[in-house]
Amino acid sequence: MGEFTSYIYAADYCRRKENGVLEETPKARADVSSHIRSLYDAGVPIYSKEMIRDVVDQLQSGHQKVLVRGLDGNIVGFHIETGQISDSIDGFDFVIGAPFIMFVSPQALIHQAFGYVHRIAYCSLQIFHNLEKRHRLTNEIVHVTPRLSPKQAEDFFETNKQAWATHEVRGQLQSMLSSKSLSHVNKIVAFACGTMALTDQESWSIRSTYQHALITTLRDDLSELQQTQHSIQCCAQDPAYTDTDRDILQKSGINVLDNPQGFLEVDDSTVVLSFGAEVPVRQIIADIARPAMMIWDRSQYTEDELNKTDPDSPRLTEMIQNFYEEIDFPGDLDAFNLSAVYVRRKS
Repeated sequence: MGEFTSYIYAADYCRRKENGVLEETPKARADVSSHIRSLYDAGVPIYSKEMIRDVVDQLQSGHQKVLVRGLDGNIVGFHIETGQISDSIDGFDFVIGAPFIMFVSPQALIHQAFGYVHRIAYCSLQIFHNLEKRHRLTNEIVHVTPRLSPKQAEDFFETNKQAWATHEVRGQLQSMLSSKSLSHVNKIVAFACGTMALTDQESWSIRSTYQHALITTLRDDLSELQQTQHSIQCCAQDPAYTDTDRDILQKSGINVLDNPQGFLEVDDSTVVLSFGAEVPVRQIIADIARPAMMIWDRSQYTEDELNKTDPDSPRLTEMIQNFYEEIDFPGDLDAFNLSAVYVRRKS
């Protein structure tokens, strides 16, 4: 977008030479890849709620060293480096900020897509940090300032929310859902719907408003179909959210969750939404739950998945084939043109 937005810092990859990566032979690296592939093929979970919750608890407790169990069973320690300076350039320092969990896809682990550091080669959860850009003379942090005022952003969302609510595609989706025998839904959890607070002119920001509007109409439509007095809880998770996004979504009854709380909320009575995520949302879900319904990127597994941030996989394909009916998302709206609806079959 032509301006500083965010940077991330991963200590192990930045220091891979110090960690002895150059001493690892090609055969040793190949052996690790082969072992991870065999674990995956054997059905070993790459992610679990217990694993995620354990790391979250350590981060929230303020531990300066977070312990993560790798797929090989070994415990790996990640040091928290918040406050240190990682680099300096052109009068600015890049200060290591808050830590976060980076979810590494099976493909990235097998193909060592981030580079190879032996001690963390089996870790599907790794600790990265955000970086803050700070002016060296004034010590002021360079923040991302939303281009829209809160009122402009709210009006932008409300306009497109109303447009979606009355759109023929919304009606087609509503009719399709009413024709299906749906499992009971208690909550909707949305991932990767993006920020609405930076601009109202770009196609990606318009897509974001429609995707968030879908959360609200799904809540209304499913509540009507279920004829229940209990409200359906709505949650959304995206690291791109600004305070303005949070305020707008809260007013629409959507609770914003910090990464990775959204995954801990997903269960078999959840509708999961995800659109072009930058983490392997669908593979995480495939390991931890069988949601009542998913509306997310169409599953089209090929051998060349490495360059995708939310890649397909044999395990994901198997889950869909065994448990779900795949339905085309109606219409050709840009916000949903790569998506499909997956309704869990009743046993």
